[in-house]
Amino acid sequence: MSRKEFDARQLRYLRRLSAVESVTATKIRYSRAFQLDCMRRYILGDHPTAIFRDAGLDPSIIGYKRIERCIARWRQDPDIMTSVRAGDSADLESDCDMRLDDGEPLPAHSDDGFVPMHVFEAHLSRVNRLEHCVDDLQKQLAEVAK
Repeated sequence: MSRKEFDARQLRYLRRLSAVESVTATKIRYSRAFQLDCMRRYILGDHPTAIFRDAGLDPSIIGYKRIERCIARWRQDPDIMTSVRAGDSADLESDCDMRLDDGEPLPAHSDDGFVPMHVFEAHLSRVNRLEHCVDDLQKQLAEVAK
């Protein structure tokens, strides 16, 4: 079995994502908030690949098998599943609080004037998360209004 190793550019990109706690050439450790949000969305019916893409973790970078294994492992973790089912607000950060990067801005374009695909995908991911956040807030408002 061969392991896909991340190159230097991919490592820099992954380290900027709030969903990633740490990363080496062969391993990714995900933040607790991402694990909980991921499983919450999975239980609600979102596709695992879409969840990871929304966090900037495109399968073309991290691999489909990694996504599959994370979902399987987290589904079996009683601590994660208990927190998700209980809606543990102490552990679960809102999608609105998820950051795209560590505060250091991503470059707007490359030297040739074109927007690099990973920057475009990261911004698209942020828009998707914000839209999801707006939907959640609208549902909460509707419930409060009842």
